[in-house]
Amino acid sequence: MVTPTQLEEWLREVEERPLSGVVIVRLVIQRLKTLTERNEELLSENIQLRSGNRVEEYEKRIANLEYQLNLLRRQFGDLPAGSTLPTPPQVGINLLFYTPTGKVLRMVMPTEAFVSGEKLINFSAESWQATPKTVRILAVTDQEEILFVFNTGRATTLAVSVIPISASPDWTNAYSVDPHASEDLAVAYPVARMTLFDSCVQVSGRGCAKKMMRSAFESHLSKSFIGAGVKQAQDKTACLTLCNAGESLALATREGYLLALPVNSLPYTIEEVIKLSSTDYIVSAFSPAKKTSLAIITQQGKVVHREMGWLETAASFKSHGQAILSPARREAGTRLVGAAALEDKDWLIALHQDGIITAHRAADLFASGAIPHAADLVDVTTLDGKLLSTTRQEV
Repeated sequence: MVTPTQLEEWLREVEERPLSGVVIVRLVIQRLKTLTERNEELLSENIQLRSGNRVEEYEKRIANLEYQLNLLRRQFGDLPAGSTLPTPPQVGINLLFYTPTGKVLRMVMPTEAFVSGEKLINFSAESWQATPKTVRILAVTDQEEILFVFNTGRATTLAVSVIPISASPDWTNAYSVDPHASEDLAVAYPVARMTLFDSCVQVSGRGCAKKMMRSAFESHLSKSFIGAGVKQAQDKTACLTLCNAGESLALATREGYLLALPVNSLPYTIEEVIKLSSTDYIVSAFSPAKKTSLAIITQQGKVVHREMGWLETAASFKSHGQAILSPARREAGTRLVGAAALEDKDWLIALHQDGIITAHRAADLFASGAIPHAADLVDVTTLDGKLLSTTRQEV
């Protein structure tokens, strides 16, 4: 702040050395500019406070923080200061089946039911006949929060515990997330641990991607809209994945290509990040993180095992990726149903075309190279082995 004493000193300086006047004038002008800018900022904040805009912004921030805190409490409970985050004990694993029409079927399986290679659930012929052709599966815990994204870009979150449990695989008891008119449910994704990640990447079936930093992603969720994430009208969101800076994003396509891209290079606006043929599309998107193995699954149940180092990071968005299927197998009709990063104690849950769901420990799949079941696969999902080992001793 310019004081009267300082002004008197400047006047004496100018009288004694007139050439100093130019420098002093410049200092005064710079100071006045700074004060003017600050005055405009304060005026703007005052207007926002009077209009309620600033209060509304702070209320949204508080609501968002409370939402994140509730998510963490649901995951870990109330922890003493300085304690580490434990894996919550599980008495059962929730299997969610969902369809484009917004129907969600929830079944809880006891951890003892997970025997590698054995059947978990068997839809009856009548119930499976009533199952929509496009059905996907997700394995989650009771504490999880599910983000449902529709092809319009609308999004809604729902705690798993809110969805009624079905005693049998019967779609008449399914929960509905109520899509709006002409709207399809595109993907369901667990987001309870989103506060532990830097960003969320949205990937479309035709290989377009958009990275949302955590603050932006949280803002989108508060508005129940994350965007369609597409460039073509016939395209729609296929996958979401949480990731951190410095990691990579792995994409697997139906026709057997895998591409890894550095998360840091992913665009904040919708861009095509992988070259696809006119008949190809994305079936899986995930961040390998610290997992050491890669499992690629075909619709016939063949499991291709690769060390994570096999997956090379692409230098640009103009690549088709690495081929996992030979041209002969591709021409014969072999296709991928999914790919995932796994450790030996992790599990893969498979949904078959005859309505049977089987569970497989990753180590067994790596050893055998196949999912032992006659019917082709509809979808697969993964389960962290730690969620089972908290309540039982793995053998």
